[in-house]
Amino acid sequence: SIENYIKTFANVYGLKEKGLPAGLIRKTLGKSMKLINRYMELIEEYNTKENAYIFMQLSKVFERQASKKNFKFN
Repeated sequence: SIENYIKTFANVYGLKEKGLPAGLIRKTLGKSMKLINRYMELIEEYNTKENAYIFMQLSKVFERQASKKNFKFN
């Protein structure tokens, strides 16, 4: 569903922002490397000033998902 795509994209974005490399993001989320790489390409392309609000919302989705999945970051 679209909700799953958004949640996965938000998780990739959030984990990338936390400094995790693509391989560890793949392992953490249990998704294919091809999907992780594509999402990372999209993040690089569209994470601009014009899209700041959208990425802020994605961060909020990630934070909700991270608390549900019990991701720990220091």
